Amino acid sequence: MGVRKCTALTKTGKRCTVCVVGNTNRCAFHTERIAVAARSKGGRSGRYQYPSVDLVPGPTSPKDSMEMISTMMAEVRAGQLDPAIANAARGLHVVFLKAYEDNYIMAEMAKLEAKYGLEVAATLPEEQEPSEIDRPA
Repeated sequence: MGVRKCTALTKTGKRCTVCVVGNTNRCAFHTERIAVAARSKGGRSGRYQYPSVDLVPGPTSPKDSMEMISTMMAEVRAGQLDPAIANAARGLHVVFLKAYEDNYIMAEMAKLEAKYGLEVAATLPEEQEPSEIDRPA
């Protein structure tokens, strides 16, 4: 059994050449429920007009990050910011906060090491000399 094609006719009167979906005899364009959902989008997908804005520097502290996220939440609710853009910014803020946290922990550990004369975390793994196992033969 070959690939089943849609049984609907196109606007020009020719038979549709698109493959059927599920257990129907129609393609997604000619299946009413799917077609209605696609039309309700109205072609908005991928056509978002980004507002021209002045570049704002990124956060320099967790407090700055929280304030920026709060502002974006309000802008999304007011319809002034595309939720997809806010979601992308949220991901960047998560990465920023994780890096900030890691940097803070390393600085505090360095202070403790200096205070007690230890060298537990003096270098990051990528800064350490490779062991004999890691060295190429």
